[in-house]
Amino acid sequence: MGVQRQEEDCRQLADRLGWQVAGIYTDNDISAYSGKPRPAYRQMLADIEADQVDAIIAWHNDRLHRTPSELEDFIKLVEDRETRVQTVQAGELDLSTAAGRMIARMHGSYARYESDQKSERVARKHQELAKAGKVSGGGTRPYGYAEDRITIVEEEAAIIRNVAQRLLLGETLGGVAKDLNRRGITTVTGRQWSVQTLKRMMVSARIAGQREHQPRPRHVTKRSLIGEVVADAVWPGIITPEESARLRTLLMDPSRRLSPGRNGRYPLTGLLYCGHCEGHYRLVGKPNGAGQRRYVCDNTPGRPGCGKVIILAATLEEYLYATAASLLDDPEFMRQLKAGQSNAVSSALLEEIARDEAELDELARDLGERRMTRREWLAAREPVDRRLQVNRARLAREDHRAVLVWEDAPKTGEEARAWLGREDVPVALKRSLLSGFIDRVVVHRAVKGRNFLDEGRLQVVWRV
Repeated sequence: MGVQRQEEDCRQLADRLGWQVAGIYTDNDISAYSGKPRPAYRQMLADIEADQVDAIIAWHNDRLHRTPSELEDFIKLVEDRETRVQTVQAGELDLSTAAGRMIARMHGSYARYESDQKSERVARKHQELAKAGKVSGGGTRPYGYAEDRITIVEEEAAIIRNVAQRLLLGETLGGVAKDLNRRGITTVTGRQWSVQTLKRMMVSARIAGQREHQPRPRHVTKRSLIGEVVADAVWPGIITPEESARLRTLLMDPSRRLSPGRNGRYPLTGLLYCGHCEGHYRLVGKPNGAGQRRYVCDNTPGRPGCGKVIILAATLEEYLYATAASLLDDPEFMRQLKAGQSNAVSSALLEEIARDEAELDELARDLGERRMTRREWLAAREPVDRRLQVNRARLAREDHRAVLVWEDAPKTGEEARAWLGREDVPVALKRSLLSGFIDRVVVHRAVKGRNFLDEGRLQVVWRV
């Protein structure tokens, strides 16, 4: 029944009782059972406690509360203040007597039972739809699909494919969202892209033509962005299931940085290692006092480096750009590089990661349903987390080969040199292209008096 009709019935009851209506407390579209905060209900309790309310009229007592704990708090409050409670459907609730309190508790228990039963029916229906791969839900259409949620909108699908490639090649969600907004590409509601909106779309199995289902225990209130893939969907995919699995693994990694950060200016970050420290520590991008970009073995407090290896960024980048670009014109190098690609290894890693992620979800459900203690949960989670960290790192090393099949990647050395020199190309993409060829570069200390790029300082380890 609508809130307006309930209010009319309550006013009519107030007229019959000869009570003057002093205020209306309405929390529209917020179920008493949902557990969400109800501002108007809280205000009503505060007004009762402040002796500003003599009596309460509700359409039914289950409009007030459906949880036993909430009911007990309410009983104590109205008892202390001697506040009368009347309902349109259930008559007067005399909470000052044992019999009245028993009736209120019975009403509350039955209302809770009804809500639980309804919730189970809805959950079961969604589970059936998911396993059949069918469409469910309403609201705004998903990006990439028409209003029927099945037909692909090619213009938007092209954006999704491009975003997927850029993310797999190392760009951050923040960098991609900023670029989409700069180009005037909006969401289906005409808004700008936020990091969370973009992430939610890219981890969804829907864009791979898959149906996912997310059963959620009643006591677990934090909702994950992704569910379990349970079937192929009735709609076509925009990206491949393997690409989707990689994106879900990559973007759901809690250690992943969402924004470009300072190293957004340093395309060789992660590739350079300190020769003086015997290759144990990576060089980081750090400008000097004049703002000149450099890569250094940082020894500032909290950093383990030696501080003795420093190299100017611009000249080193120019040298490695030209060297890596020339390899695109070397047929034998490219043949060996492509031959080294191991799809079997990547697929096995994805399966292991998926199993461990499912195990973590199951542990969370056990904790939410109180089938285990928090201490047991932490102990069980630790080895799974360790495995995930190792396998995600291994997958990241395998993913450097994605540059070989990236449709917008340069195909010749000349194209690569021009592409790497463009300022509008995101640094993460430049880093991805270089990491497709270079495993690491060990930088040794400079020779005193040589104020130029000394190639003898560099030990380049190629992937072939």
